Amino acid sequence: MVGRERGFTFMELCCAMAVFIVIATGAVVGGRAHFTLIGQSFDRMVAERQAASQLEQVGAAATLAEGESEFEAATPALPSARGIQTVRMLEPGLYEVTVRVQWREGVKPVEVTTLMAREAAR
Repeated sequence: MVGRERGFTFMELCCAMAVFIVIATGAVVGGRAHFTLIGQSFDRMVAERQAASQLEQVGAAATLAEGESEFEAATPALPSARGIQTVRMLEPGLYEVTVRVQWREGVKPVEVTTLMAREAAR
């Protein structure tokens, strides 16, 4: 009588390979989504820094002009970024300044708003 050798049958190997493929595919897809989120987070951070920088420049200006205007927001990290600033007088000497940076269609732009005071004209 010939004894059965220890080892895996062909069916067991096929099942093990199927399980391995499912797990490996999940890891690859999950990893890609993770890196996509990291990239989007980096883009948002760069846009937020551009908006904050523009607010600092507006704050350093001696006077504020009401209205909407564009500013240079493109960087090597976000070459297609567009910036728009809006200055609105709330009352004499008090302005609301909003800076918006859009870097890609379909992505919500970064928007930063603050109040700035200037000595009212007499």
